[in-house]
Amino acid sequence: MQAGALSGSSSPFDWFIQRLDKSESEHDRTNILSAIGCFKDDEIISKVKAYTLSHVPPRNQSIPISSMAVNPAAMTGLWNWYQSEKDAISGFHPLIHERVFSSIVPVSENAEPDAVRDFLKQNMIKIHPDVVELTFERVFINQILKKNFSKFFAMVIHFS
Repeated sequence: MQAGALSGSSSPFDWFIQRLDKSESEHDRTNILSAIGCFKDDEIISKVKAYTLSHVPPRNQSIPISSMAVNPAAMTGLWNWYQSEKDAISGFHPLIHERVFSSIVPVSENAEPDAVRDFLKQNMIKIHPDVVELTFERVFINQILKKNFSKFFAMVIHFS
């Protein structure tokens, strides 16, 4: 299913939504929700975000968001989306909200820990402090990996 979303356009998105509405299997619904986070097209990614907030059952709202957080085409705008949709997202069940937060922040280029802490404080968004700290640990690890990957990539290009 994810391969179909990766190579798909509006037609496959509509097909996924129709299949989701008709499915009686929780397993199928989970797979479909995971797949819709894999689209590359910005317009469809926007549709997925809107659909997640308006139609996905509360217990499953983290699935397409977590899927978008590992999708290079979708991950860059997730922190901005989180900030603009803070009222809707902070209304998620606390565990789902924490899952969304911890999947979005580490992959977002512009989610610096101090700015994120300020945002949470200013907007009175409650996330367990341990979740926040573990999320920032992943931010730090991702920064180290990116830095080292860049060095490695530069060496490979130099020697080729």
